[in-house]
Amino acid sequence: MIPIYQFAAAEPSAEKISKTDWIDLALAAELTPDGHLGPDAYAAWTIVRAAAERYRLRCELVLTGARRLKDTAKLADLGADRLFVYETGAAFTPADALGAFCKDYKPAVLAFPNGFRPLAEALAATLKIGAAVDWSGPIELDRKKDLRSDDAGLGSIAASRPQLLVFAADPEALPLSAGENEIPEIFFCFP
Repeated sequence: MIPIYQFAAAEPSAEKISKTDWIDLALAAELTPDGHLGPDAYAAWTIVRAAAERYRLRCELVLTGARRLKDTAKLADLGADRLFVYETGAAFTPADALGAFCKDYKPAVLAFPNGFRPLAEALAATLKIGAAVDWSGPIELDRKKDLRSDDAGLGSIAASRPQLLVFAADPEALPLSAGENEIPEIFFCFP
């Protein structure tokens, strides 16, 4: 069973979410001091990327706090369709950055490695949506890009966008297919 965290519901909105606008898969992460993804972020990335390939969706990597342009070259072999680098600090936190990313780029699923669980919960509270934590296994989507699982509680997560999920500790990495060794689009975002 996947634990589902629910947060206070927002005021009912007259605006309905068009799920056709929320289409990509993304992973939030940070770079290690040597400019790579850590082991848990890398393993989560392989799962997100495999799902994107399977469903023919774009796969995006969202980095917070990364400031070095030269480190982005080390990520070319990860096969991201787009890379977003958010400059964060005291006035613009990682949760602010991810909130801005969700508003501007509308991912269907925003995934987090286990070490980012507090950040995922803070973002869920800010957006007033739920988050699925301790996710294990692959990402399965239906035709509306709703997360699928045997867990009945997942329906409340699938009803919102973005669908937030946090991988369980130490997910098993999948082999990555050969990438283009070039990221087609890199966005450097500043507050």
